[in-house]
Amino acid sequence: MHLGDRPVPNPKPSQILIKVHAVALNPIGYKAIKYFPGFMVKKPCIPEFDISGTISAVGTQVKKWKVGDEVYGITGADAVFKTGHGGLAEYTVLGQDNMYTNSQSNLTVRCRKPDFISWEEASSVPLTAITAYKAERVDPKVPLSVGGSIFINGGSGGVGLYAIQIARHFVGDSGKIVVTCSAKNVELVKQNGADEVIDYTSLNVPSHLAKTYRDRKFDIVLDAIGSFDIYKACAAFLKPEGIYLMIGAPIPANLGGFFSMGFNIVAATCLPGFLGGVPRKFRMTMMSPTKETVAAMGELVDQKVIKPVLDSVWKFDDEGIKGAYSKIMSHRARGKVVVKVQ
Repeated sequence: MHLGDRPVPNPKPSQILIKVHAVALNPIGYKAIKYFPGFMVKKPCIPEFDISGTISAVGTQVKKWKVGDEVYGITGADAVFKTGHGGLAEYTVLGQDNMYTNSQSNLTVRCRKPDFISWEEASSVPLTAITAYKAERVDPKVPLSVGGSIFINGGSGGVGLYAIQIARHFVGDSGKIVVTCSAKNVELVKQNGADEVIDYTSLNVPSHLAKTYRDRKFDIVLDAIGSFDIYKACAAFLKPEGIYLMIGAPIPANLGGFFSMGFNIVAATCLPGFLGGVPRKFRMTMMSPTKETVAAMGELVDQKVIKPVLDSVWKFDDEGIKGAYSKIMSHRARGKVVVKVQ
């Protein structure tokens, strides 16, 4: 990856041109760079999906937006791969609509940026907040509600922190939110709404959960790390009608790891209990923005339920971008890693 020049794109009739102010990095960004087949990507390819910025120009068919509007949002991964133009640039072109579908790959989701958050904070919200909202309110047959309970594996990461905030909003003071993180992040997750914290560096998490929460089981388990060891033990601490939602399994280091991960996913989704399967519903949940989830995210931001948490902000130059990617790939970020576009 290197800094270079490309022409400012011209918006088509249904598109808008955004002058980018900030870009948030997500794990899917560097995983796509490392593992997505090169022949399927238009090169050179500008990565990343979450942005905030000012509308610089609009196509002739655009009615909802105007030049000067301050917006934040996300573009689809397939649009980035097909066009080669993602968010980590001074300008980017996005579709005008606020609902993304596989049949219309250039469409994006956007909301107007409120005055009380910065450009950097706004860029940090879309992908992770929509992912957390979908997992807690859309994917389960019984969404989180007042008095509900959730266990979040990976509470101090981008998805985890927004998941805590959104869960607290819906379960209220009577609900229960338990998360994992390292000892240095305990205060951070509690400040964002966690009730109980498990230090994964000093405890065997599956065993601790099975022992401690056997008599007060969770409605939902949201696994933002991708631990099949926790899933295999979850019958002891997840209600029979509950659901185990895994956001993303870690990328294996070799071919054997890919086969092992594939087997675990198939076993989790298909293997019946009498053959050794886990008697709890399992689902791999993905960020799939719709008109409804985008509107919900925007409303929660406007209500200050979602409060952006930034780990660090980096400069838009070779050194800064390399530093930003190094930080997010270290898996030690406390909140979101953002690049400020100069």
